[in-house]
Amino acid sequence: MKCKKCGYEWQSYGEALTCPGCGAHAALTQSEKQTLWEEAYEAEKIKDTALRARCYHALAEQGDEKAAYAYAECLRRGVGVEPNAGEAVFWYRASAGRMYPAAAYRLSIALAEDSRFGDSKKQALFWLRVAAELGDAEASFALARAYEDGELVAPSHRHALFWLTRAAKAGHGEARLLLARSYFEGDGVEKNLAAARYFMKNVPVSGLRMKLFSRRLGAGECEEPAEIVLPAREEERLSLGNEAETAGEYGIASALYFHAARTGNADATYRLGVFYEEGRGVPHSPTEARRRYGIAAKAGHIQATLRLADFLLNAIGGDADPQLAVKCYGELENAGVAEGAYRLGEMYREGKGVAIDVPLAIRHYKTAAKLGHEGAARALEALKGDADAVYEKACVLEERGEMNAALAAYRAAAEMGHAGSAYAMGVFLEKTAAKPSERKEVFTYYRTAAEGGHIGGIFRLGLCYSRGYGVERNYSAANSLLGIAAKRNYEGAKEELDALKARKYRRAARRFYSISSVLYRKGNVAEAVKFRNIAAKLGSARAMYVLGCHLEFGDGLPADRVKAGAWYTRASQAGFDPAKGDLKGGFLRERKKLILAKRNATEK
Repeated sequence: MKCKKCGYEWQSYGEALTCPGCGAHAALTQSEKQTLWEEAYEAEKIKDTALRARCYHALAEQGDEKAAYAYAECLRRGVGVEPNAGEAVFWYRASAGRMYPAAAYRLSIALAEDSRFGDSKKQALFWLRVAAELGDAEASFALARAYEDGELVAPSHRHALFWLTRAAKAGHGEARLLLARSYFEGDGVEKNLAAARYFMKNVPVSGLRMKLFSRRLGAGECEEPAEIVLPAREEERLSLGNEAETAGEYGIASALYFHAARTGNADATYRLGVFYEEGRGVPHSPTEARRRYGIAAKAGHIQATLRLADFLLNAIGGDADPQLAVKCYGELENAGVAEGAYRLGEMYREGKGVAIDVPLAIRHYKTAAKLGHEGAARALEALKGDADAVYEKACVLEERGEMNAALAAYRAAAEMGHAGSAYAMGVFLEKTAAKPSERKEVFTYYRTAAEGGHIGGIFRLGLCYSRGYGVERNYSAANSLLGIAAKRNYEGAKEELDALKARKYRRAARRFYSISSVLYRKGNVAEAVKFRNIAAKLGSARAMYVLGCHLEFGDGLPADRVKAGAWYTRASQAGFDPAKGDLKGGFLRERKKLILAKRNATEK
């Protein structure tokens, strides 16, 4: 290319359109390009091949893909210029990179025929697939042959039939003839005379064999056969797009990703978002990138969800939405993605779009660290070092008797996740806590201490769950926490655990006794006795006393005064006082009257 301003000449190769000598923009106007095309046509008419080649070269330097292909053809055949296979491959590649199908097909042939251009077979197959995807009939036919032969790719008759059909529909005569014969003879496809006639339509008939075949087809209805379906079609297109991206052919890659994204492929949608974000192969557009990330994120794509959250947090491509960013990171954390948990920790630690909450940040950091995130582990170490220093300062202040300053220091360290400080704050606040909100704050500090492994915090948290202090009562959690404290021989833990188990048995005993009472009222005495026996074994003194009554009266059990006396004794030892409840009256007394009446009737 020659600069009109300073006369400097250089090779732009369709990219460098700025003069290196004076910095002037050397791009031709649309009118000048049209003039060059007209000169090329006139040169072709008068057989001036050199002039035609020069026109093609000038247009190719301006980035015209059609001219680049035409100039490459001149170089390959030596028309108007000296033959140069290497230069021809360069211009084929330049044209193919701008998605010119014929150039991609010719490039694949050139690479397949010449091993000087690197891994020529692999590159030849890549460009053949690109040309076929871009709609070149010859390339589709060649790819069909490649699948049938199985030399460059794994043999697949279905893939061969798919690309042969694509070539036929693009107007490839030989492909149409082969398909017509296949459908006529049922060779590799289901026999379909109407489909055979469809593909033979518009195929020039010449030669005896063609005429005989056309006569055998005869006249009749034509019908386009059903489209060949390839289950892995989008995956193959995505794979080809990845190859194009790796090779730096971003225009081709973006086109392939567009096709795959239309069918809902999340990976292709995400890659398109990256292209829009970075301006590769498509115009730079953060708004479109954000939209594409959102579509892929809805389909569960991890990387897209991370990028979408970043855009939402930093107001890229639209307004900031920290709450939606928190939701995105939270979904990733729940799915076991360490990066999502780590970024949530960063948000709460630094107050990015949310209120600063160091304890919550620490919990997210810990989750990320457990999932193997190194950054989260480093953040935890840094916070731990800061919290230790503040805790030591608080202890010194407490020894001096400066309680207000000590409590402020304890609170600051607790907010950084320090277990000892959180325990100290919980113990102090518990002494004066009266309101539900104050008790809840105490529970929060104990929970922080327990999460940090503080044994006192574990014990106190267990008591909170056991007694419903600042939190809803949860006997399962209480049992687990008190069990840990008891195993470490923490003072009072074993007694509390035993008391908790006793309460658990008492609750179960009450349930079984209630069931037995319902059964007894319904007249199912035998089943009622079974449930009362279970309740008695679980420690219900009332059930023990009632079982004694059953044995004394022979109600549902054989009468046995000795066993009845034993149950009465056990009930008394368990603290049951029959004077406080008229158990011998009520149902049991009525039941005794009925039994005595039956006995008297039998004796008479």
